[in-house]
Amino acid sequence: MLICPKFRRFSLILSVIATSVVALYAEMEGMWRFEHPELGGVFFRIKSDNSATYFLEKGIDTTIHEGSVQQIATGLELTFENDVKFSVGEIEPGIADVRAIMAPGHKVEPGEAVSLAKRVERQAVGALTVDPKAAEEDEERSGYFGAWEGELITGEKFYLQINEDRTAGTSHSFSGMKDEFEGFTDVVGFWKKDGEKLQIYWNDGGMTNIETNGRRIEQTAYRAGDILEEAKGYTSRILPIGKDDLPEAWATEFRTDYVTRMPIIVLRQTSVVKKFFRGTWLVGAAASEDSRIELKRFGRAWTNRYGRVSGTWYPGSDGASIYWENGVKETFSVVGNQFVVNSFNPNQPLSGRPARIDVVNPEDPDKMGYYLNRKRELLDPRRFFRNLPTEARSGQTAEEAASDSE
Repeated sequence: MLICPKFRRFSLILSVIATSVVALYAEMEGMWRFEHPELGGVFFRIKSDNSATYFLEKGIDTTIHEGSVQQIATGLELTFENDVKFSVGEIEPGIADVRAIMAPGHKVEPGEAVSLAKRVERQAVGALTVDPKAAEEDEERSGYFGAWEGELITGEKFYLQINEDRTAGTSHSFSGMKDEFEGFTDVVGFWKKDGEKLQIYWNDGGMTNIETNGRRIEQTAYRAGDILEEAKGYTSRILPIGKDDLPEAWATEFRTDYVTRMPIIVLRQTSVVKKFFRGTWLVGAAASEDSRIELKRFGRAWTNRYGRVSGTWYPGSDGASIYWENGVKETFSVVGNQFVVNSFNPNQPLSGRPARIDVVNPEDPDKMGYYLNRKRELLDPRRFFRNLPTEARSGQTAEEAASDSE
C-alpha cells in the first residue's frame, strides 16, 4: 500500500511533537521549590501521570493542593483546584523560571509573581511534607507523631509532642535556656525529615534528632552553639505515650499558645524585611558584644566573629542570608518566638543541616516586640471576622461586631 508523502511528513511532525512533549515532562518531573514574596517558600511536584501538587513551606496552611499539568509555548502550566496557576519553564538543568498566580487561592496581592525554582534533590524530598496518597512515604513520617516520654541522666522525665502540622514542643531545654522566652515557659520548634531521621529545630537554638535504632526509638539532643559534626549530644530512648499522659499544665500551655508555636510570614514586603533586619544582632543567649553581626545598608555585613570578617546579606521570608568573605554562610530564621542563626561551612549546602545553630537577638529589643505583636495580630482569628460582612458574623452580638470593627 502506498502512503502519501504529505501524510508521511505530517505523521513525522506529530511524532516529533509527541516525543518533545514526553521529553519535557520527563525533564521537569520531580519536586521543585521557589520563593513567593508574600507566602515564602513554595514546593511543587510534577508527576509522571500529568498531575501536580504544591504546598507551602511555612504558615498555617499545611494543605497539599492537587492539580493538573499541560504543555504551553513556554514550558508547562500547572493548574490547581483552588485556581492557583504556575507557568514553569526550565532555564537550565535544575533551574526553572516560575510565574505564579497565587490569588484567589491565597490571601495575597493579585497578579503574577516571577521567581526562580530550584529542583529539590531526591534524597531531600523526605524532609518535606509528603503527599498523603503516597502510602509508603506516609508510613515513614507518621511513626514519630504524637506524645513521647524520655528520661534525663538525673532520672527526671521530659516530654515531647510532635504534631503533623510540622510543629513540636518539649518540656526540657537541653540548652539550659528554658526561662529566657517571653510568654512561654517551655521550648517549641518545627520538624523536618532527613532520610529516616526526624530533625527538630528548637527556639532555644538546640536541635534534636529522632530515629529508629533496632526496636528502639531514640532521641539525640544538641545544645545551642554545638558544632553538630563533633558534638555527641545527649542520646536516650523515648517511649510513646498517650496525650492524656503528658503533664497537664505543660500540654495545655503548648496547645493553647498557638501564636508562639505556629509559623507564619510576618514581614510581607521586601522593604519591611530590609528595615527589620538592618542593624546589630547579638549571637548567643548572653547577647555578648563579642559575638555581634552588623547588617548594614546596601547589603553590606560585618561580624567580629571568625577573626572579624565582612560579607554581603540578602533579605528573605522573615529571614536573611549572609555570605561571609571567608566562605562561611549564615541564615537568620525564626522559630516560634525567637530568631536563630544557622551557620554553614564553606561548600556546605544551605538546604542541609547547619554546622552550628545558636540564638540571635536584635540589639534593639523593640524589634522583637514589633515582630511578636505583629504575629499575634496576624494569627488573631478575630481579624478574619473583621473582613466579613456584618450579616456573615453569625452568633455575634451588636456590641461584639462593633468592637471588632474598631
